[in-house]
Amino acid sequence: MAQNAQIETLVFVPDGLLRNLPMGVLYDGNQYLIEKDYAIAVAPRLTLFRPEAPTSQLQVLAGGVSLAQTVQGRQFPPIAQLQEEL
Repeated sequence: MAQNAQIETLVFVPDGLLRNLPMGVLYDGNQYLIEKDYAIAVAPRLTLFRPEAPTSQLQVLAGGVSLAQTVQGRQFPPIAQLQEEL
């Protein structure tokens, strides 16, 4: 496999028995794939979908700790800038 400077990550979606093969051990005659400068990702399946905008308004309940708390002997400090984070 020729190195391409624009490619950083190789994603494999193996099927059948290929799922048992660690992709990093693929060998091109000179180097193992794991030795090359690529990140290797393995996905269990390839799913293509068209993202759609939500059809209704989403509602979120967000909260945070604005005062230091002790719960079951563990101390939790207040979250700095809580109002801005929420």
